[in-house]
Amino acid sequence: MSAKTAGTAKETRDPYDLVLDALSNPTKMSVILLLSRYDRLTVTQMASHIKVTRSNLYHFVAEMVRDKLLAEPEVVVKKNHIEKYYSQNAEFWKAVDPNVQDRKIIEELTPAEGRKLIRSALLSMSLQYRIYADEFANATDEEMERVGEQFRKGRLMLSFWSVDDDVFDMVASRVKKLLVDVVAEGNRRPERKGHAEKNNVVIACIPNIFSH
Repeated sequence: MSAKTAGTAKETRDPYDLVLDALSNPTKMSVILLLSRYDRLTVTQMASHIKVTRSNLYHFVAEMVRDKLLAEPEVVVKKNHIEKYYSQNAEFWKAVDPNVQDRKIIEELTPAEGRKLIRSALLSMSLQYRIYADEFANATDEEMERVGEQFRKGRLMLSFWSVDDDVFDMVASRVKKLLVDVVAEGNRRPERKGHAEKNNVVIACIPNIFSH
């Protein structure tokens, strides 16, 4: 992947490069995931989940606004202060085709860039799990009744498998087809693309690469 130039070149960067840069940064990717979950947040609210200094978080959020991944903040004037609420930029994300993004990752990433991307993804996914864990820990009895109902309907699933190569290849193949279907369904509903959704699907297929 070519080096990024400074100055005015930043204004015309390929949106897929901008997305890749964000996904390769654990803080930026965590911001994206948080805003998918909560629609809009202040930097202070984000900081309660993302363990970086407040100044670093402000810096990354400002970069994401500049790069159009986030919308310009909504300014809310309160009695003694002003708060800025950030959200995903729906128009930007509507213009990003996940198939093109995947192809660029496969064809253009160097080993060093791939290392950063996968590490960032796993760290950000762990943040999502911690948020859910806290929500379940504090759930009311009424909410837990709804949890049971979702289990019975097969809408809530938590599984972890360690399998041999044949089973892994079968699962990975089906997951890949599922992801293709998800993208296709999203393209059939363009009015929803780029909007934060409340239902989350987290998938990780990790083959045996490392020696243990």
